[in-house]
Amino acid sequence: MKFLPEDSNSCYHSIVSTYEVYIENTSYNTMIKWSKSRLNNFLTISIHDSTSCNLKIDMKSWAWPFVTNKGSKRLNIDGSNSQIDVYWDFKSLRLGHGPEPLGGYYVAMVYGNELVLLLGDCDKMAYKKTKAIPPFMEPTLVSKRESVFGKKTFSSRIRFDKKKKEHDVVIENTISEMDSEMSINIDGVEAIHVSNLQWKFRGNETIMVDNEPIQVFWDVHSWLATPGAGHGTILFKPGTLQEDELNGGVDREVGLDMSSNSILREIGLSSFCFFLYIWKLE
Repeated sequence: MKFLPEDSNSCYHSIVSTYEVYIENTSYNTMIKWSKSRLNNFLTISIHDSTSCNLKIDMKSWAWPFVTNKGSKRLNIDGSNSQIDVYWDFKSLRLGHGPEPLGGYYVAMVYGNELVLLLGDCDKMAYKKTKAIPPFMEPTLVSKRESVFGKKTFSSRIRFDKKKKEHDVVIENTISEMDSEMSINIDGVEAIHVSNLQWKFRGNETIMVDNEPIQVFWDVHSWLATPGAGHGTILFKPGTLQEDELNGGVDREVGLDMSSNSILREIGLSSFCFFLYIWKLE
């Protein structure tokens, strides 16, 4: 694999998952970013905002038959003596239309003899290669962020519960001077319809998916105020949102600050959040 600078082949589609990984009873924010450019697919790992703990792997290049598609690298976490060994194997990698692999791979993060984070579907291969043991504290998926691009229709697949199936999510919108509207569809069924979007560009509703409540927040002000210059944000949060869970509550007409860091501070890290960043192309 190749280790590339961050500016190599700017990506047009990315998915970022943030995990809480536990090392010696201390939690570290670990970012896993799958990105896709016109030519390549990349994996970027960043641990605890550490400048020396970043790794970027070229998963698919034109030289694919001639490059090593498995390897390892040791990373040092700033401000501590901790060292993380990262192992990966993409020999049987299966890629789809999106940036995140469909399967046939593993990425393993090892501290000492403990496998603190494991990605992919090749668990047995990962444990055999690393000779590690399962983690004493399971990592927690805190949030997932996906960027999608389009004009009127945007699609994604979301798993609200790791034990349940993925769901097809389609966002449709019409922006005009006279009237604007947006619909959010889950598995082909309209779950939310917002008319008069020019006045209701921020808001939130509760929907039911698999008989479980899902909180949906949206902020698409940039679509109307600065077309083509910014992205809209739609947040999916499983479970009901109680007023006392928020710092001061939620204004149902205005919604929350939709930046991922701000909203995670407001609603806390008690449950998973999925952020869909929607970029409208003119």
